[in-house]
Amino acid sequence: MIMNSAVKAYNNKAVPSFTSNKNDDKNKKELNPTLKYVAAVPVAYVANAAVNKATSSFLNAFIFPNFNKYNNQSIGLADQEGIELANKFLKKANLENKVELVVADSSPQITSKIKDLIFKDSSDNIIIKLFKAFKSVELNQRIDKFVNVLSVDLTSQIVQGDNASFLPSLNKIVVAKKQSMYLFHEIGHSINANSGKFINSFIGASRMFPAFIPVILACTAFKSNKIEKTDKNNNPINKVVKFIGNNAPVLGALSFLPMLAEEGLASIHGLKFLKDKLPTSVFNKILKSNALAFSTYLVTGLGAIGGLKLAQVCKDTIDKPKQC
Repeated sequence: MIMNSAVKAYNNKAVPSFTSNKNDDKNKKELNPTLKYVAAVPVAYVANAAVNKATSSFLNAFIFPNFNKYNNQSIGLADQEGIELANKFLKKANLENKVELVVADSSPQITSKIKDLIFKDSSDNIIIKLFKAFKSVELNQRIDKFVNVLSVDLTSQIVQGDNASFLPSLNKIVVAKKQSMYLFHEIGHSINANSGKFINSFIGASRMFPAFIPVILACTAFKSNKIEKTDKNNNPINKVVKFIGNNAPVLGALSFLPMLAEEGLASIHGLKFLKDKLPTSVFNKILKSNALAFSTYLVTGLGAIGGLKLAQVCKDTIDKPKQC
């Protein structure tokens, strides 16, 4: 009897489960899913910032030093001769009655006029209008302040002869008497813009497409990596955020492509017209200045795409997609 009781007690004794212990250790080592999600957000932003910093350093080291050599150079023609050549270009493009050439000088009246023109054109941008549609007084004030700062800076560049600008909503090109190396590139913009109403609107919007990069980055960092078993658990907002985050590099590229295409085409128009109008040495200067200007857009775009890709990789490495 005693023996039977002992055997029974032994059989009922808890036997250690090595499998259970291993699983417990594994669960202890794994981070809580919420903690992983929270940790992945700042890491994604830091990764993106690191690529942006590297891009900026590259531009400052290799592109801008050469680019700036051309910023204070004129085409090399007499004031009136350069303006006449610009007018011939507009006439050849059948734009002499559509596009106005506004010649700037350093007088306060002209400077103020140009700043107002730039501010008006920038405010007419379709993306700016979209943000202003929210009718938030504070947001509108911030937008106007931002646009004003840009207008003042660009006006200063134009008056000094360091730049020129086509204002698509007004169909005007502003340029200094000492013509910028970029004057004929800007006339190229006017040719693109007057190719049709749809293209004109698209060109205006395309300049602002890269402004959506922060939105794409936010979707990448904050997207949920839970793989829902049914669509009932996955609301439309989550679907949109996840789609943007999962396709961040592609969407980043698409946001820059229209602007790159339009900038490149504008230069092609200008260079094609100038090829047999200027001495080879002067033409080559303009060619190099346009190429360097385009490279700033290209490198910035590639940096933005690379930053989004690294942010995506970091996010998905820390917060791995998981069935729930």
